[in-house]
Amino acid sequence: MKKLLIFVFLMLAFSANAQKKKISYKRFSGTITIISEDAIKYDDELLIILHTETRLKQLFETGILYPAIIRSSAGIKVSTAPTAAVSTIKHDFTIQKMQLVRSKSKSGKIRKFKFELYQNDIADPTEYFIELRNPKASFKTDIKKFIRGAKLTAVKRGSIVI
Repeated sequence: MKKLLIFVFLMLAFSANAQKKKISYKRFSGTITIISEDAIKYDDELLIILHTETRLKQLFETGILYPAIIRSSAGIKVSTAPTAAVSTIKHDFTIQKMQLVRSKSKSGKIRKFKFELYQNDIADPTEYFIELRNPKASFKTDIKKFIRGAKLTAVKRGSIVI
């Protein structure tokens, strides 16, 4: 039943209207520093990625998916409170359980993923879906090669996971 609900949600979330717009998010252009196996720093923002296969962490390491994109799609406001003169690192959320979602795509050029987003001030995580496109890919393209040549084309908020 859960798989059917996910499939229906994906069909609605990535409808023909969303695909007609062909949005393409830019990769992160600042400094990306891999702090540890589970932590990546984007300029002055820290992103924690837990319970995710190493091969999928490439999405974050290459700057395809990064805090500003997640923040804008989640409606998370950036704190405007004055900061101390000492440089600080922001950490607003954590990503867990990034995984590839099987889809009925007619092309190996599109792959969809889901993950859980934990926000610092909310108890339960929210499920998110993203879509990547790689015009040079096929069904035989392995995931690492697919990600290297891919662009993020959709970010959709799902439901709260209870």
